[in-house]
Amino acid sequence: MLLYGYPILDDFATRHSKCCGPLAAWRVEVEDAVWTSFAELQRRYVTAASNDGGGVVFNIVPDLCLVATKVNFVRGIVVVESAWAKRQSLRHAPRKAA
Repeated sequence: MLLYGYPILDDFATRHSKCCGPLAAWRVEVEDAVWTSFAELQRRYVTAASNDGGGVVFNIVPDLCLVATKVNFVRGIVVVESAWAKRQSLRHAPRKAA
């Protein structure tokens, strides 16, 4: 998959050092993956949640690190929209990349 949104991940990892290693591993896995459906993605990430608009939220570090994405399975693209700590309110989640 092509992964876009590195700056969001890098900024989040800088602020949350416990997520740095798991986020780096997640990036490698996403870039190596070839998912054609949400069902395929969820075989690897069983806690991933989807919505009708193509959004997928990955629970990278249980009870700590979540990453919101848009996934286009046809084109093989994952776009990171935001990342936040689970204890952090969604209202205070980092803004989406422009």
